[in-house]
Amino acid sequence: LLAVECLGLHCMLSVERARSHLPLFLAFVEHEEEEIQIRLLALKATFDLIMVFGASKLSQNGNEGEYDDDDVMFVLLQQLDSEEHQLRLAAAEGLAKLSFVSRLLDERVLQCLLVMLFHPSSEEDVRLRQCLAVFFPSFSLRREENNSSLCKMLPTLLSTLLRPPEDSPLRELPTIQTLGYLYSLIDGVHNRRTAIINTIHEIYADVSNIHVKGLAKLAMSISTNGFTLQHYQTISTLLEQEDAGIDHLLQRTLNKWKAEIDNKMKELENVYDDSTSDPEEVKSPNK
Repeated sequence: LLAVECLGLHCMLSVERARSHLPLFLAFVEHEEEEIQIRLLALKATFDLIMVFGASKLSQNGNEGEYDDDDVMFVLLQQLDSEEHQLRLAAAEGLAKLSFVSRLLDERVLQCLLVMLFHPSSEEDVRLRQCLAVFFPSFSLRREENNSSLCKMLPTLLSTLLRPPEDSPLRELPTIQTLGYLYSLIDGVHNRRTAIINTIHEIYADVSNIHVKGLAKLAMSISTNGFTLQHYQTISTLLEQEDAGIDHLLQRTLNKWKAEIDNKMKELENVYDDSTSDPEEVKSPNK
């Protein structure tokens, strides 16, 4: 234990030392027959090195037996599914820290952490849920780029949660609650507009899905403050689609949504009529 800990501290002295010993730390992490405390120290040392030097400077591309960025990410993400609670917790905390300080910005990581937060398997893991419950709001507000990353992962997350593979643990996830939490984090005119459009596309891609009614209601709750007339027109046009498979309740929800969008369009048109501004630049008031 002491040797692994000392080696981790030694590697902090230079990126060359860190780069040369990173494969050893990753090998310890992956070796399931190794003592859990050694694997845990190796995992924490790996996160410390990435925090100090960055993953790109530690990669060793093209040499046999060495790790590149994808290899490192694969090993770290693997630990989120580890049977050992200590490894799962350390991996989640480490990935959250790296994401928060922008040492790592990967939609796969964010998606995995969000699933961990809401999956029933973590219900009794108070420390894990507290960590992630603090991480996501703080991460989304820290930088505009962070919020864009949350928005970018939405299409994949929608597709995965609405149509999870057979026998997948994702089937146990509270789908609407998870997506609702993500929608609450997404901010900025462009990101909110993109989230709405992606959601509409997903609704019409499978109108018979059991979650689409709840999904439509979630999307309706996304703020449209700052939207231009063109933004409303795009959304209204998408909601005009017809599909014979849409049931009465879903159609009623979509009609109500479209009516709200059309009313906001009329409000902006009235504002334009009283001004000389370009209608495309007239934005909805902040209400």
